[in-house]
Amino acid sequence: QGMYTLDCRRLAFLDALQQKHVRSDVRALPSVNYTCAQEAARTILSDLPDIIVCANDFMALGVVNLFAERGISVPNDVMVTGFDDSIFSVTSPVPLTTVRQDLHTMAIRTAELLLHMIDDPNVREDVRIPTEICLGKAELDEQIIQHSPVEVTGLKIHQLAVRLTGIDRPALI
Repeated sequence: QGMYTLDCRRLAFLDALQQKHVRSDVRALPSVNYTCAQEAARTILSDLPDIIVCANDFMALGVVNLFAERGISVPNDVMVTGFDDSIFSVTSPVPLTTVRQDLHTMAIRTAELLLHMIDDPNVREDVRIPTEICLGKAELDEQIIQHSPVEVTGLKIHQLAVRLTGIDRPALI
């Protein structure tokens, strides 16, 4: 908590699940890193959810690696998703479902907004940039679905996960 984009992702996830009347187990972690994700995943080893939605790909990699060490198959025993489409999504032992962000467009829009704020410090703008969901399940590997922007970008992966899996026991790490 306390990081705007991560808070938006968490709230979007919870909102999407509430809309579908799906219960969830959200873990508040002290940091968004590999080790914290593994520590959180250790606490649910005895009662795995259907899907674990991680705040970023590095955390998802931590969860996937822990599960591999314990003989838990991703995605057969539990699905794991990330966010960012970073190098970690492709170096994972299994392809991760993740969200690809257009970093080039993000950088340009950020610079434009900063220039506007220099001219007028009262300028406040909510910028939304389209993202792509990259499906990592074996049968969907390398298939990319393009979606238009929604109120919160993070909502898309969570809505897709609910639609694709019909999950009834997700966890957010």
